Amino acid sequence: PGTARPGGESTAEQTLRALFGGPSARSASETQIIGSADGLRADPGIRSQVGSPDTQVVDKGLVVRDILAAPEGDGREAQAAIPTS
Repeated sequence: PGTARPGGESTAEQTLRALFGGPSARSASETQIIGSADGLRADPGIRSQVGSPDTQVVDKGLVVRDILAAPEGDGREAQAAIPTS
């Protein structure tokens, strides 16, 4: 548990691909804005390289999925109440 499957994408890589997609061309608006904001310093492929292999992450995958999928409200084992004074 918590380790990447051999030969497959890590959860972090899958997340980045889902959020940012693959490499894409700049739109005309984006090109114009970057050009007027000192576009010579801008890295044209930065959106395709947002992940850093040195960033430490914890793969909580299934636990987080289960928490997010849990039904709202009181469960069998627990309940919450706001005390009234």
